[in-house]
Amino acid sequence: MACTSGPIADYGYGPKNAACIEGGPLRERYILQQFHFHWGHESKWGSEHHVDGFSYSGEMHLVFLAERYSAQNDALEDPEGLCVLAVFLHPSKYGANTLICHHNEVIFFFLKDLSRYYTYEGSLTTPPCSECVRWIVCADPVEISDSQVHLQLCSCTFQIRTASVICVIY
Repeated sequence: MACTSGPIADYGYGPKNAACIEGGPLRERYILQQFHFHWGHESKWGSEHHVDGFSYSGEMHLVFLAERYSAQNDALEDPEGLCVLAVFLHPSKYGANTLICHHNEVIFFFLKDLSRYYTYEGSLTTPPCSECVRWIVCADPVEISDSQVHLQLCSCTFQIRTASVICVIY
């Protein structure tokens, strides 16, 4: 279980083994549906979002569904149907966080601070590109080691509890 006291409130594995997020710019509770990674061919061009023209090595998207919906397709017409928490991934010689695929489990990172973020109403980045997403982009990247950036953990799709994990390479 992971929790934070920042303005986005708590997130973690709840009693039904579902990660959730609420508070901050969100008007309701959202349940984690899946998360996926975006990586570039070069270690510096993988993130979908840019800050002041700067792109990070990778970006992880945690896709949450508004608790009042039972399926993602039901939320596609609602501008607050989904919430995507975007986390920049940055290589560092001293990166201590882990992104590993091991026996169908992912041990990823521990988010230390969710008090600094950008937020906007937008769309899915893949078809059907519905305008149904409250984006929350963490301002501070998570540092991972250079070797972890080069791991080919994107060659598989696997399950964690009820959330699926996917990776996209550009």
